[in-house]
Amino acid sequence: MNPRLKQQGMTLIMLLFIVGLAATAYLVHAFNPVTVKIERDKKTAQALAEAKSLLVGYAITPLGSRPGELPCPDNTGDGNYDGTQDSPCAGVANRLGKLSWRSAAVVGLNADLQDSTGERLWYAVSRNMVDALTMFNSDTAVNATYPWLSVYDAKGNLISNKVAAAVVAPGSPIGGQSRVGVTPNAAQYLDKATLTCGPGPCAPIVRNNASLASGFISASDFRNVVQSDPTYQQPYEFNDKLTFLTIDELMPQVEMRVAREVKNCLDEYATASDGKYPWPERTDGGAFGIGNPARWFGRLPVPPVFPNPPVSPNIETGAGPDPLMSAGWTPACTALFTSSYWPDWRDLVFYQVADNFAPGGVKNCAGGTCISISGSGNPNPGSGNYRAVVIVAAKKILAQARVITTSASEYLEDDAAVSGFNNDHQAAYSHSFVTYKPSTPPYAAANDLVLCLDGKNACK
Repeated sequence: MNPRLKQQGMTLIMLLFIVGLAATAYLVHAFNPVTVKIERDKKTAQALAEAKSLLVGYAITPLGSRPGELPCPDNTGDGNYDGTQDSPCAGVANRLGKLSWRSAAVVGLNADLQDSTGERLWYAVSRNMVDALTMFNSDTAVNATYPWLSVYDAKGNLISNKVAAAVVAPGSPIGGQSRVGVTPNAAQYLDKATLTCGPGPCAPIVRNNASLASGFISASDFRNVVQSDPTYQQPYEFNDKLTFLTIDELMPQVEMRVAREVKNCLDEYATASDGKYPWPERTDGGAFGIGNPARWFGRLPVPPVFPNPPVSPNIETGAGPDPLMSAGWTPACTALFTSSYWPDWRDLVFYQVADNFAPGGVKNCAGGTCISISGSGNPNPGSGNYRAVVIVAAKKILAQARVITTSASEYLEDDAAVSGFNNDHQAAYSHSFVTYKPSTPPYAAANDLVLCLDGKNACK
């Protein structure tokens, strides 16, 4: 045989051997039980994360639904699991079910999310998030009308007792669960764990994900728990995976939605009013719902009964109304002020207009009269050139009582000790505000949300 051909044959055999060895290694890895479990857990975790993100998106959808409102579950109230909300769901029996996934905003999240076993996700929601008769605003986090949900870790320790919603991936049936039929109940999907107390005279604690009463638990998968583990009573059968959304996570984004709707209203009004903004309503006990000429800081001048606002004082110049400004609210403002939720937020929303962008103003920043916003919570350029700002008071902190609605200090923070700024301009008028990201340490002492207005240029 030709030595060259022999050498080529040997090379080909060696190459085939290497390819076969690599393929074998790949197959061993791909079908390794540990690898399979990791990949399945990853798929389930992705579905849970997407569900949480979609719930936040639902809560901050544009004007038309109450800010912060979450969907009702798809439960057995209508005799099937069809992917649509079964509402109303204020009653305890209706606030646990499958995650509503169909497309329209009024029925679901437009995402058919499933765990790695092909089961659709389950969902529980606090009554505070679905009861249209309940007041909902920044202070709901500290003065909720109804209890929040609670979530516990694998050892039974409380993670949070301010949970707005929990999403559970049920996994495969275990422990005699049967999912045959049109509407198997929650216990056929969701698991419970009985935690021991360790040595000493104490009663076991049951956490049942199929019930709103006991709190939800993120317990260990039963396949990872040996029978000698003292944490759980045997027999132990549990494979739920869960995620949850707290009200403290959600509320800053809801406040931003409210601020943006107010911004949209005022920017639209300014567009129809020669680029100028109305006088705010005074906050020290002046006429309710009437703009106060030459007072640049206050609340929006909206009376309790809308329409028919006394518009003339809102655009007064001292020599009569500004003839270039609109004598009535524009459509975005009318939609906001007539919404069912505006009364919940009215007292928590403040507003300041720059000196020269008020009625009769010359529309410039001469003399440093425009507004600046400092702090990590303002991503917009142009600070020092803002024409107006919207301020939304977040949940009350420190000694704020919020029983005197005519006192801005009951709502807005004085951050002078930290940065030299004070957002309460009722007593000490200035052109400077401060706002922080919720994830930063200063937010704990100064949580006001401040959003700039500049005629829809840089302010978003």
